[in-house]
Amino acid sequence: MIVKALYLLFLLTFLVLPFFYHRKKSRPSMTKFYLRMAFSHNFRKCYRLVLLSALLMFHFYHLSLFKLPLELAPSSVVCLLLFSHRISERALRFLQNERTLLGVVLFSIVCLFNPAFLPLGVTTGALVFGAAFYPSLAVCRMVKKASLRQSFLENPESIIPHYRNWEYRKKR
Repeated sequence: MIVKALYLLFLLTFLVLPFFYHRKKSRPSMTKFYLRMAFSHNFRKCYRLVLLSALLMFHFYHLSLFKLPLELAPSSVVCLLLFSHRISERALRFLQNERTLLGVVLFSIVCLFNPAFLPLGVTTGALVFGAAFYPSLAVCRMVKKASLRQSFLENPESIIPHYRNWEYRKKR
C-alpha cells in the first residue's frame, strides 16, 4: 500500500514542485539555486544525479506495482544515458531548444495516455522539468568572464533574466 502512495506522490511531484519554488516568498532560495547551478560544475552534476535517482526510484515503484519489466525498457535506456554527465548535459541543452522542447512535451503527454508507455512519458517529462531548471549555455559562458561573474556575485538578482536565455534557432 505504501508503494502505491509513493508512486502517486512521485507522479505529482513534478507538477507541484515548480509552483512551490516560484512563489514570491521563495525568490531568494531560487536565486541561490540559480547562482549555484551557473557557477558550480559539481552542483550541476549533483542536480543530474538527483534527477537520475528520482527516475530510478520511479522505475522501482513501477516495477513493484505492475511487475512488467518490458514496459520499463525504453525509459531505462534514457536513464542509462543519464549516468554520463557529458551526455546528460548535452541532452538537457538539446531540450532547451524551443521546437525540441515542444516536441518532447507532446511526446511525453501522448505516452502518459498509453499505459504501456507511462514510464517513458514520466521519464521524458522529468527530463523536460530538468531542462527547465538547468542553466542556459549563455549563462555558463557569462560566469566564466571575470567582470560578469563579479557583477552576479554583487547583485545576485541580476542572473535571473539571463538564466533562461535559451538560444533559440533563428529562422533563415
